[in-house]
Amino acid sequence: MIILYVAYLNVLLQNFVRVNRNIYIVLLLQIFVMVKTKEKKEGLFEYHYNIIKKDKKFLFILFAVLFVVYSFLVGLWKISIFGFGINRLSAVGFLDYLFLLGTSALISAFVVLWRHERKTHIQSLATAGVAGGGLAKKLIIEHNFSAEQIVDIRALFDSCGGTGHEPGVEHG
Repeated sequence: MIILYVAYLNVLLQNFVRVNRNIYIVLLLQIFVMVKTKEKKEGLFEYHYNIIKKDKKFLFILFAVLFVVYSFLVGLWKISIFGFGINRLSAVGFLDYLFLLGTSALISAFVVLWRHERKTHIQSLATAGVAGGGLAKKLIIEHNFSAEQIVDIRALFDSCGGTGHEPGVEHG
């Protein structure tokens, strides 16, 4: 199956892209490197734990703020100067504290992960241009490719996810 992908890409590169021999070899090597590497990827929990671990300071500050706000909303304390607060009809128990800790921790973790996703999204938008990002920049700067050649390379990789990849056929 991998050989078929490489052969297909080989034919595409030979027929549609007018590149010099060195760039063709570099592109083919990149395909082999992407296919041949079998690194052990970290799992879902390890990945998210590493993201949260990188932003510990924000996590703990957000956790403290949320704990104070939620404890006020649950009715653990009142602002005595103004007599402002929520009156509880029952005594505060262990489950109330567990609820406060759990909701504060989960929301803090979700916000840290959301911030990371937004930073990554913004960085990818800043680095990826219309022609495809890093590879296009390298080809333009180091090998003096024209915009037409970059568009030809980008057109090779139709990323719409639809079926019927035929020339002249609109994808819906």
